[in-house]
Amino acid sequence: MRIIAISGSPRSGNCERLVKEAAEGARSEGAEVEIFLLRNLKFAGCCGRDQCYHDGICLVKDEVTPVLKKIQKCDGLIIASPNYFNNVSGLMKNFMDRTNPYCKDKKWKGKKAAIMVVGGATKRSAIRCSRTINDFLWIHGIELVGSRSFLAEGPRDAEQNKDYLKKARLLGKNLAMAKN
Repeated sequence: MRIIAISGSPRSGNCERLVKEAAEGARSEGAEVEIFLLRNLKFAGCCGRDQCYHDGICLVKDEVTPVLKKIQKCDGLIIASPNYFNNVSGLMKNFMDRTNPYCKDKKWKGKKAAIMVVGGATKRSAIRCSRTINDFLWIHGIELVGSRSFLAEGPRDAEQNKDYLKKARLLGKNLAMAKN
């Protein structure tokens, strides 16, 4: 199984650490995993032209273009975002918007996905953020295999929480085992 893991955090911290742990879990089950940290990619948001949606090709060409092509060829996704104001980060939202050309014909239908939400807010806030990612998956016809919310205040809280690391690893393992 080929898995693309995407972290929408603007900094190196909890979200990235948990993505790496989930990737290790998936690798332990034989999956090939490639991690993309959106903060390291220079990319624009959606240009807002309907042509992309109808033609199925994004007109914007930048560093997210190869990631979208790799998603087209992968079997599974790990989508991780910090929880900002009950929602995904701006980086993750811009990334999601750029997938518009792939949703009309459900080009990613049949893929599997795992969601991770990380943040210092309440459980209710994390659920709302997770729901945004779940809606994104539903729009694309991607099957949700599992979802985890991790409450963390400081930038290294996840690293020090053995239970969080274990749960992230298990989430990655479960995704890798969820073959068609």
